Amino acid sequence: MLRRTLRNCIKQSETAERIATRLLLGTAERADRKRSYEAKEEEFAVCKHCGTTFDINDNPVETPQCKFHPVELDIEEDAEIWDDYEPCCRDDHPSDTPLNREVYPDVFWFECCEGRINAPPCTPCPHEAVPRTEKRARQA
Repeated sequence: MLRRTLRNCIKQSETAERIATRLLLGTAERADRKRSYEAKEEEFAVCKHCGTTFDINDNPVETPQCKFHPVELDIEEDAEIWDDYEPCCRDDHPSDTPLNREVYPDVFWFECCEGRINAPPCTPCPHEAVPRTEKRARQA
């Protein structure tokens, strides 16, 4: 019934046709913008290597924007600072602790570039997204 009434109004008046067209198309445009916005939200991810939020559609392989150390931090086990640890207690007092990393940065290094703990990341690569389940678990 409403459709028929609208059709009759449009046939009888150009003004009614312009108004109806603008209102109906305007609604469609707003819906498209909303869908576009929702899609853009999904286009961003967190990199599992560097922790940066990046646009998955702007992640060039030729000029990678992520850098990281591909190996774990290594410890110089025979450094003099560990002499204070009793051999029997070394297992009970691990040397790789946040405090030791801060106080003795010179005994921690990356094998990939032989850089010390505060060395800038050495290996360039494209960003790699954290899988959604991991990201949600980490945020919780």
